[in-house]
Amino acid sequence: MSNLTGTDKSVILLMTIGEDRAAEVFKHLSQREVQTLSAAMANVTQISNKQLTDVLAEFEQEAEQFAALNINANDYLRSVLVKALGEERAARPAGRYSRNSRYRQRY
Repeated sequence: MSNLTGTDKSVILLMTIGEDRAAEVFKHLSQREVQTLSAAMANVTQISNKQLTDVLAEFEQEAEQFAALNINANDYLRSVLVKALGEERAARPAGRYSRNSRYRQRY
C-alpha cells in the first residue's frame, strides 16, 4: 500500500461512509482524536482511486479476519483494556462486563 498513515486511512474511511455515519463515529472519539481527524480532513485535496481501493481492501481484509476469529470475548476485552488503559486501570472495569452481564449478546 502507499505511504498512508493510520490517520490518512481513517480519513478516507470516514469520508467514504458519509456524513451521518462519520458523525456517529466522531461521537465515540476523544476530543484529541476528533481534532486530529478534523485537521487531516480539512487538508484533503484529492483521494486517488488507488488510495481508496487500497484502504477499502485493507479494511475489508481486517474486518473479515476479525469476524472469522473464534475469540473469547472476555479475554479480548481484557486485552483491549490493558492496551488502552494499562494493567492497573484495566483491572477495575473488566469485572463489570462478565459473562453474566445483561449486555452480553450472542453473535
